[in-house]
Amino acid sequence: MTNYLPDNEMEESTESDWLNITENGTYRMRIMGIKGDDNQFLEGWEVWEDYEDENGSKRSRPHRSKFVQGVKAPQEFMELDRNGDARYFWMFVVFYEGRPKIYEVRQKTIRRQILELTRDDEWGDPRDYDIAVTRSGQGKETSYNVMPKPKEPLTPEMLQRVTDAKIDLQAIWEGGQPFGALESD
Repeated sequence: MTNYLPDNEMEESTESDWLNITENGTYRMRIMGIKGDDNQFLEGWEVWEDYEDENGSKRSRPHRSKFVQGVKAPQEFMELDRNGDARYFWMFVVFYEGRPKIYEVRQKTIRRQILELTRDDEWGDPRDYDIAVTRSGQGKETSYNVMPKPKEPLTPEMLQRVTDAKIDLQAIWEGGQPFGALESD
């Protein structure tokens, strides 16, 4: 018998390194990267450019620029956006469903609720507890709620898996892949 084609099934989907909250439901995660840890946290401006690929198909791609306190996104950067507007975002490493992922937060409601927790004396450092982000609704009626979970220390496994992933979010600025980008010492 001759093998003309592979005798195995292609996986339906590959698991993403990004946590995308696109479906209604609750997403429980541990924030691993905080401000000051440039490899695991960054803040910036994002625009989405519509374009046609080499096959004539309509596509969209993000462009990101570093955030500087007190400085608006450059006009030429905003002109790339399909709506002429730049959106502020946070991007940080989270531990979700047993592995490190990158979570980009564009929604003001999520950022505000996380900030409230970090400013609260009883909660503080978001690496000390999980948060559950619940998404409900559709379109302009979509809402988000952030709920802290009881404090638990980071486990050695969590820390090791993040270390092993060698994530460097700084690769984003050059359009690179953050996973595996961190140089070993």
